[in-house]
Amino acid sequence: MRLLRRPTPAEPERPLLNRIRWGLTAWYLALLLCILAVLGAATYFSLQRRLLADLSERLEVKARQEAVSPGVQRMLLEGTHQPPQYEHELRENLLTYVVNPAGKTVSSDLPLPYLPVRSAVHAALAGRSDFRLITPPDAQGHYAVFTQPVRRDGRIIGAVQVAGSTNSDEHALGDLLEIFLLVGATSVILAMPAGMFLAGRALSPIRQSLARQRDFVADASHELRTPLTILQAGTELALQSQDPAEYRETLEHNLRQAQHMARLVADLSTLARSDSGQVILEEAQLDLVPLLQETLNQVRPLADTKEIILSHRWSASLPVHGDRQRLGQLFLILLDNAIKYTPAGGKVTVSAAALRKSIARVTVSDTGIGIPAQDLPLIFERFYRVDKARSREEGGTGLGLSIARWIARAHGGEITAVSTEGQGSTFTVQLPLTK
Repeated sequence: MRLLRRPTPAEPERPLLNRIRWGLTAWYLALLLCILAVLGAATYFSLQRRLLADLSERLEVKARQEAVSPGVQRMLLEGTHQPPQYEHELRENLLTYVVNPAGKTVSSDLPLPYLPVRSAVHAALAGRSDFRLITPPDAQGHYAVFTQPVRRDGRIIGAVQVAGSTNSDEHALGDLLEIFLLVGATSVILAMPAGMFLAGRALSPIRQSLARQRDFVADASHELRTPLTILQAGTELALQSQDPAEYRETLEHNLRQAQHMARLVADLSTLARSDSGQVILEEAQLDLVPLLQETLNQVRPLADTKEIILSHRWSASLPVHGDRQRLGQLFLILLDNAIKYTPAGGKVTVSAAALRKSIARVTVSDTGIGIPAQDLPLIFERFYRVDKARSREEGGTGLGLSIARWIARAHGGEITAVSTEGQGSTFTVQLPLTK
């Protein structure tokens, strides 16, 4: 009877995974919003400083030009008063005010109640240039104001104040802020499905791990339930019988089941500890050739009972660095499987040689029943058995090849298999050689 893959069960942890997925998506979105906010704030304030610096430079250049112009100096020296000019549109939206030493405005582009700024004028008349931002109470936006003292022959004869509105700059910054908000909202809308996808991808290994754990527990429970059921049924029948021979037969049968359970529990313990990283390899320098010879001697009595020919071919020395006990367990699993699934009178061959002077390659070949092509990719999975009934009769647990693969990978190597149904199988182990 060939083992069929059971359908995927419902995932009891799905609600938890969904909550985690939504949580990860929320974190992705929050991170995206933080990045956009930082980028937007940096761009906004950087542009704001740049625009203000440009306006300040324009005001300063204009004020210094007016302070040295002959017309302004003549007006201040002669004490003449020039009527408003209303030329602000012709002067790049800059308003110019000329103030005499008495603090009286002698020329202005546009008379406004808050311009010129008297405190800035007093500072200029005291000999200091002044730049400031003001917020008029009855106007929208701000004004940048630069005030420059007017000097003639080393004495201050007045002050020139140039003001410029920041409305256009603030409108541009407002448009930029709207663009950032629009981009942020669009990014959140587009990033939500992307975040769900990425969270799903991130949780995929966890979901697979939980599925493997769930299958592992289910398979282990099933494998333990069978011998326990047999033990219970056999014991109940023995208690109903008065025949000593039947008692003995039941005890022998129960002993075999107990031994099978002991092997299963030991294999489960090995795999569980390997998954959690609790297995510590006792690594040392060793030679694979004596280890292979020792393993062959262990299985030779089993091969002799089935009249199976054991042969070997290997190099004089194959030095590796590893755990002798675990590597011996690896080769014992492969040889034990080869003998189990090889009919009486068959042949099992072990060969070992150096590959490219850096890899030790050990192959275990048999002339047994082989493995169907559709089952070959699955034989290293836990509890997977091609012929479930026969494996149980032979005392197998379905964990041997999983343990063998773990041992090979723990030593930096790999194990592979090729097989032809009805002709035999070949398992190849590659391990790094040491100098």
